[in-house]
Amino acid sequence: MASFLRFLADRQSSPTNQEARQYMTKRLVSAALGLAAIGAATFALIPGATAATNGGTCTLSGNANFSPNLTSNTANFTYSFTGSLTNCQSSVSGAPSSGTIAVGTGGLPAGTGNGSCSSSTTSGTSVITWADGNNTVVSYTTSGVAAGVVLQGKVIQSITYTPTGSSTPVTVTTNEPATPVGDSADGLLTFDPPNPTGCAPGGSGVSQAAINGQIGTGSPS
Repeated sequence: MASFLRFLADRQSSPTNQEARQYMTKRLVSAALGLAAIGAATFALIPGATAATNGGTCTLSGNANFSPNLTSNTANFTYSFTGSLTNCQSSVSGAPSSGTIAVGTGGLPAGTGNGSCSSSTTSGTSVITWADGNNTVVSYTTSGVAAGVVLQGKVIQSITYTPTGSSTPVTVTTNEPATPVGDSADGLLTFDPPNPTGCAPGGSGVSQAAINGQIGTGSPS
């Protein structure tokens, strides 16, 4: 980021689309190299990846929406997220193989964060609805640099919120046997906005981004 800002100062002009794309390409390549270097170590922290008791992993694919837009400048923001969990594998017999996940939709509390396109930290509470009809509630934090995002959290007892269009609070309780309360939750994810030129200095920012990767839950023994 600093080198790119110095480049802009030398040019004394706003970045063209080509320059912005070159900048984003360098960011993504750098992030890919970083993820390759830390991927094995991070994934080893995912309990399901090490066959931990009650452990399991899933492929996450989803989309986050930010307010206000994420830009090259550091700022506070909120976000919502919806996604799918597929290819789930677990050490628990009969565990579901798929589900959906949501943050900040339908009345659920929005995630909160601070940062920019280049780096950010966030926190939130997600609700997973599994294919077997059971639920898992996860309280988590994320730390992102460039296109790489590391998620850490824990399965919690429940969340109470007021659904959109209703005045009556509801409580969603963790009741999925494969993800008991107290299990850790970890993930290695990627941040991929559809128009990355918006992240360049002077850009309009990005209002959404695809979030994909692997997440896992499990106990340490």
